[in-house]
Amino acid sequence: MGSKKPRQFNLSFDDAVDRALTEQEILKRDLSRWKLWGPEFGYSAFKPKLLNQVLTTGTYGSGNILYCCILTFPPLVPEIGIYDNEELDLPHYIDLLSNNHLGTFAIYDRSKLDDQMHPKYSFKEPEKKLESLVAVVKVTW
Repeated sequence: MGSKKPRQFNLSFDDAVDRALTEQEILKRDLSRWKLWGPEFGYSAFKPKLLNQVLTTGTYGSGNILYCCILTFPPLVPEIGIYDNEELDLPHYIDLLSNNHLGTFAIYDRSKLDDQMHPKYSFKEPEKKLESLVAVVKVTW
């Protein structure tokens, strides 16, 4: 029995460039619509050139460790959203790892990850990394 393929989505931060919405509001709007917004998920940005590797292996690295942002609420952060800590959020990492206004991030099922002291996580079953991957999102702006 083959594993289920991760879903793929496209998201645009154009409304944030125009200041109509914040990047966090765009994430909440689109991820909610796709049923991928919640504390049960870990969100991990990666370099776009690693997309095929993520889709085939479940991760962007060769080891068992990954770094995830999680849904976080005020007063820990300025606005509800997906953060690493009170100062760095998922859009920061997407931008940092982007290439020519294309960014990517993976969404993992946190029940299949062990918290190694947030933001560091490991796969509970390293041989089943792909089964932990729920979706991949391509981001443009």
